[in-house]
Amino acid sequence: MKLNQRQEQLLKRTFLDYQQTTEFVKNPLIVHKADGLYYWDVEGKRYFDGIGGIFVATLGHRHPRIIAAMQRQMETLSFVPSMHGIADVTLDFIEKLGGVTPGNLNYIKPYSGGSESIESAIKFTRQYFKQSGKPGKYKFISRYLGYHGATFGAMAASGTGKRKTGFEPQMGGFLKVFPPTYYRERFDSWEACNRFCAQMFEDVIINEDPDTVAGIIIEPIGNTGGIITPTVEYF
Repeated sequence: MKLNQRQEQLLKRTFLDYQQTTEFVKNPLIVHKADGLYYWDVEGKRYFDGIGGIFVATLGHRHPRIIAAMQRQMETLSFVPSMHGIADVTLDFIEKLGGVTPGNLNYIKPYSGGSESIESAIKFTRQYFKQSGKPGKYKFISRYLGYHGATFGAMAASGTGKRKTGFEPQMGGFLKVFPPTYYRERFDSWEACNRFCAQMFEDVIINEDPDTVAGIIIEPIGNTGGIITPTVEYF
């Protein structure tokens, strides 16, 4: 894509995740519009949105029912500060989501993105153990090749190598194990490989001291590592 002088100047005054702006300017992408499953850049070139805007537009772009619902909401209420109150429509959302989640997983804190959700999961977990008399339980175990977000705690939980080395040192208290795909060639079956990799979590917990481990953070299907789909037994 060829940039005009205005676009180049403005790009140099902004930031993207995980890459230097000077490198991005060499091969930029400026999106102008989207419709259905496609993006178009400012030069009119079309791109297939194979991951739904990183999974936030899974029903496609410009879906008429979604646009209508957003318009109705904006005409009624745009924003409620979460420190001071909660919107009634948020309670509707909590009721609907809690009605389809399994078991007692119906306590819900709404956020605008995945990074925020991971940050809060970390905070809630550490807060819980402090308030329940176990302040030493603060460590989290996640996986190499896993991705959990671009904010600081979420990045520390991620195992994305060079994506985060530019921001190191990371937060302390985050440990990693390898996903099943890393050891696949060493086992005769996918099931045996999964059993071994699940055991690694327990090995790390025992050797770190269970009284210091607060939780495990993993993707049910690991996207960044290559659509890693463990067995049911692994979970």
